[in-house]
Amino acid sequence: MAVAFVLTYTIGYKDAPEETKASAPMPEVKQNAASESQPEETVLCAALSGKVIPLEQVEDAVFSQGILGQGLAIVPEEGRITAPCDGIVSVIPDSKHAVGLTVSGGMEILIHVGMDTVQLNGRFFDCKAAVGDAVKKGDVLLEFDMQGIQSAGYPLVTPMVICNSDEYSKIEVLADGTVQAGTEVLRAVKG
Repeated sequence: MAVAFVLTYTIGYKDAPEETKASAPMPEVKQNAASESQPEETVLCAALSGKVIPLEQVEDAVFSQGILGQGLAIVPEEGRITAPCDGIVSVIPDSKHAVGLTVSGGMEILIHVGMDTVQLNGRFFDCKAAVGDAVKKGDVLLEFDMQGIQSAGYPLVTPMVICNSDEYSKIEVLADGTVQAGTEVLRAVKG
Protein backbone atom coordinates (compact mmCIF):
# COMPACT_ATOMS: atom_id res chain seq x y z
CA MET A 1 0.00 0.00 0.00
CA ALA A 2 2.86 2.37 0.83
CA VAL A 3 4.59 1.60 -2.48
CA ALA A 4 1.36 2.31 -4.39
CA PHE A 5 1.03 5.64 -2.58
CA VAL A 6 4.64 6.59 -3.28
CA LEU A 7 4.32 5.65 -6.97
CA THR A 8 1.09 7.64 -7.31
CA TYR A 9 2.61 10.64 -5.54
CA THR A 10 5.87 10.46 -7.50
CA ILE A 11 4.62 9.90 -11.05
CA GLY A 12 1.02 10.98 -10.66
CA TYR A 13 -2.24 9.30 -11.43
CA LYS A 14 -4.30 9.29 -14.58
CA ASP A 15 -7.55 7.46 -15.23
CA ALA A 16 -7.27 4.82 -17.93
CA PRO A 17 -8.58 6.04 -21.28
CA GLU A 18 -11.81 4.50 -22.52
CA GLU A 19 -10.26 3.58 -25.83
CA THR A 20 -6.71 2.28 -26.09
CA LYS A 21 -4.48 1.67 -29.05
CA ALA A 22 -4.18 -1.87 -30.32
CA SER A 23 -1.31 -3.53 -28.51
CA ALA A 24 1.85 -3.33 -30.52
CA PRO A 25 4.06 -6.41 -30.50
CA MET A 26 6.78 -6.24 -27.88
CA PRO A 27 10.10 -5.26 -29.52
CA GLU A 28 13.17 -7.44 -29.19
CA VAL A 29 15.73 -6.60 -26.50
CA LYS A 30 19.42 -7.48 -26.37
CA GLN A 31 19.36 -10.78 -24.49
CA ASN A 32 21.54 -13.79 -23.97
CA ALA A 33 20.68 -16.06 -26.93
CA ALA A 34 21.76 -19.39 -25.40
CA SER A 35 19.34 -22.09 -24.28
CA GLU A 36 16.27 -21.46 -22.11
CA SER A 37 18.18 -22.73 -19.08
CA GLN A 38 20.49 -19.72 -19.37
CA PRO A 39 19.55 -16.61 -17.37
CA GLU A 40 17.92 -13.82 -19.39
CA GLU A 41 20.11 -10.72 -19.64
CA THR A 42 18.96 -7.21 -20.57
CA VAL A 43 21.33 -4.31 -21.15
CA LEU A 44 20.03 -0.76 -20.80
CA CYS A 45 21.66 2.34 -22.28
CA ALA A 46 21.83 5.81 -20.77
CA ALA A 47 18.56 7.64 -21.44
CA LEU A 48 20.40 10.97 -21.44
CA SER A 49 23.90 12.43 -21.54
CA GLY A 50 25.45 13.52 -18.28
CA LYS A 51 27.25 12.44 -15.11
CA VAL A 52 26.29 9.05 -13.64
CA ILE A 53 25.82 8.99 -9.87
CA PRO A 54 24.84 6.09 -7.62
CA LEU A 55 21.14 5.97 -6.81
CA GLU A 56 22.07 6.12 -3.11
CA GLN A 57 23.29 9.72 -3.63
CA VAL A 58 19.91 10.97 -4.89
CA GLU A 59 18.38 13.37 -2.35
CA ASP A 60 15.00 11.64 -2.33
CA ALA A 61 14.50 8.56 -0.16
CA VAL A 62 12.05 7.01 -2.65
CA PHE A 63 14.99 6.62 -5.04
CA SER A 64 18.03 6.49 -2.73
CA GLN A 65 16.53 3.68 -0.64
CA GLY A 66 15.52 1.71 -3.72
CA ILE A 67 11.79 1.88 -2.94
CA LEU A 68 10.97 2.25 -6.66
CA GLY A 69 13.71 -0.16 -7.74
CA GLN A 70 17.41 -0.42 -8.45
CA GLY A 71 19.28 1.56 -11.06
CA LEU A 72 21.29 4.75 -11.28
CA ALA A 73 20.86 8.48 -11.71
CA ILE A 74 22.28 10.93 -14.22
CA VAL A 75 22.85 14.65 -13.78
CA PRO A 76 21.89 15.80 -17.30
CA GLU A 77 24.01 17.83 -19.70
CA GLU A 78 21.10 18.37 -22.09
CA GLY A 79 17.32 18.32 -21.85
CA ARG A 80 16.49 15.19 -23.82
CA ILE A 81 15.39 11.72 -22.69
CA THR A 82 15.83 8.85 -25.15
CA ALA A 83 14.69 5.24 -24.96
CA PRO A 84 17.33 3.16 -23.14
CA CYS A 85 16.23 0.08 -25.12
CA ASP A 86 13.39 -1.09 -27.34
CA GLY A 87 10.05 -1.20 -25.53
CA ILE A 88 6.51 0.08 -25.19
CA VAL A 89 5.74 3.41 -23.50
CA SER A 90 3.62 2.37 -20.52
CA VAL A 91 3.41 5.53 -18.37
CA ILE A 92 3.50 9.27 -18.97
CA PRO A 93 1.93 11.20 -16.09
CA ASP A 94 -0.07 14.37 -16.79
CA SER A 95 2.86 16.33 -15.35
CA LYS A 96 5.09 14.90 -18.13
CA HIS A 97 8.11 14.72 -15.81
CA ALA A 98 8.61 10.97 -16.15
CA VAL A 99 8.36 8.16 -18.67
CA GLY A 100 7.77 4.46 -18.01
CA LEU A 101 8.68 1.69 -20.47
CA THR A 102 7.83 -1.99 -20.54
CA VAL A 103 10.39 -4.22 -22.21
CA SER A 104 9.95 -7.72 -23.66
CA GLY A 105 10.49 -10.15 -20.82
CA GLY A 106 8.47 -7.88 -18.53
CA MET A 107 11.09 -5.38 -17.35
CA GLU A 108 9.52 -2.11 -16.16
CA ILE A 109 11.72 0.99 -16.44
CA LEU A 110 11.04 4.44 -14.98
CA ILE A 111 12.97 7.54 -16.04
CA HIS A 112 12.14 10.43 -13.70
CA VAL A 113 13.41 13.93 -14.59
CA GLY A 114 14.43 15.90 -11.52
CA MET A 115 13.22 15.78 -7.94
CA ASP A 116 9.68 16.88 -7.01
CA THR A 117 9.15 18.08 -10.60
CA VAL A 118 5.62 16.67 -10.47
CA GLN A 119 4.87 20.03 -8.80
CA LEU A 120 5.59 21.81 -12.10
CA ASN A 121 2.39 20.32 -13.62
CA GLY A 122 3.99 19.81 -17.03
CA ARG A 123 5.63 23.22 -17.31
CA PHE A 124 9.07 22.93 -18.98
CA PHE A 125 8.33 19.42 -20.36
CA ASP A 126 7.48 18.34 -23.91
CA CYS A 127 6.57 14.68 -24.51
CA LYS A 128 7.58 13.26 -27.88
CA ALA A 129 5.95 9.86 -27.30
CA ALA A 130 2.56 8.64 -26.09
CA VAL A 131 1.42 5.74 -23.94
CA GLY A 132 1.22 2.64 -26.12
CA ASP A 133 3.94 3.73 -28.57
CA ALA A 134 6.49 1.10 -29.57
CA VAL A 135 9.91 2.76 -29.36
CA LYS A 136 13.41 1.79 -30.40
CA LYS A 137 16.60 2.39 -28.44
CA GLY A 138 17.61 6.03 -28.93
CA ASP A 139 14.15 7.36 -29.88
CA VAL A 140 13.45 10.72 -28.22
CA LEU A 141 10.76 10.30 -25.55
CA LEU A 142 10.80 13.64 -23.76
CA GLU A 143 12.46 17.03 -23.94
CA PHE A 144 12.74 19.43 -21.02
CA ASP A 145 13.94 22.96 -20.34
CA MET A 146 16.87 22.51 -17.95
CA GLN A 147 17.24 26.22 -17.20
CA GLY A 148 13.50 26.64 -16.56
CA ILE A 149 13.39 23.70 -14.14
CA GLN A 150 16.47 24.89 -12.26
CA SER A 151 15.19 28.49 -12.14
CA ALA A 152 11.97 27.16 -10.58
CA GLY A 153 14.14 25.66 -7.80
CA TYR A 154 14.15 21.97 -8.73
CA PRO A 155 17.26 19.77 -9.01
CA LEU A 156 17.73 18.02 -12.38
CA VAL A 157 19.18 14.71 -11.18
CA THR A 158 17.35 12.04 -13.21
CA PRO A 159 16.95 8.51 -11.81
CA MET A 160 16.57 5.58 -14.19
CA VAL A 161 15.27 2.56 -12.28
CA ILE A 162 14.03 -0.94 -12.92
CA CYS A 163 10.73 -0.89 -11.01
CA ASN A 164 10.41 -4.68 -10.81
CA SER A 165 14.00 -5.16 -9.61
CA ASP A 166 12.96 -7.97 -7.27
CA GLU A 167 12.43 -10.17 -10.37
CA TYR A 168 16.14 -9.94 -11.25
CA SER A 169 18.93 -11.90 -9.60
CA LYS A 170 21.53 -9.27 -10.47
CA ILE A 171 21.44 -5.62 -11.54
CA GLU A 172 24.85 -4.18 -12.32
CA VAL A 173 25.88 -0.58 -13.09
CA LEU A 174 28.24 -0.69 -16.09
CA ALA A 175 29.38 2.93 -16.29
CA ASP A 176 30.45 5.83 -14.13
CA GLY A 177 31.61 9.37 -14.76
CA THR A 178 30.20 11.23 -17.75
CA VAL A 179 28.30 9.21 -20.36
CA GLN A 180 26.57 9.97 -23.62
CA ALA A 181 22.98 8.94 -24.29
CA GLY A 182 23.11 5.44 -25.78
CA THR A 183 26.09 4.25 -23.70
CA GLU A 184 25.47 0.90 -21.98
CA VAL A 185 24.95 1.68 -18.27
CA LEU A 186 22.92 -1.14 -16.65
CA ARG A 187 22.84 -4.92 -16.98
CA ALA A 188 20.02 -6.94 -15.43
CA VAL A 189 20.00 -10.72 -15.16
CA LYS A 190 16.73 -12.58 -14.69
CA GLY A 191 16.86 -16.15 -13.50
